[in-house]
Amino acid sequence: MVRNVCDDKWPAQKKDEFTWVNTMTNPVIISQDGTKTWPFTLPSPIDVAGQRSNGQPGRTDCGILDALRGNYTYNVYTCGLEGNPKTVIIS
Repeated sequence: MVRNVCDDKWPAQKKDEFTWVNTMTNPVIISQDGTKTWPFTLPSPIDVAGQRSNGQPGRTDCGILDALRGNYTYNVYTCGLEGNPKTVIIS
């Protein structure tokens, strides 16, 4: 599964594996929302490179932790005017 770094309110299942994709030229940082539970298998912060000069998006493989269910928020710097926090909905 591919997930754009600026997506918000997206569905996932526990133990899902996916790839963060960044189509912007600037790199982004995905980080924990304060002290709220971090839902991803990679530690915070996650760096996702910007789009390469050949037009290929930046990519980082990731996953959802096994024991989680519910709504989890995190921050992405920067997705322009889209704002933070972002939410993943784990069922």
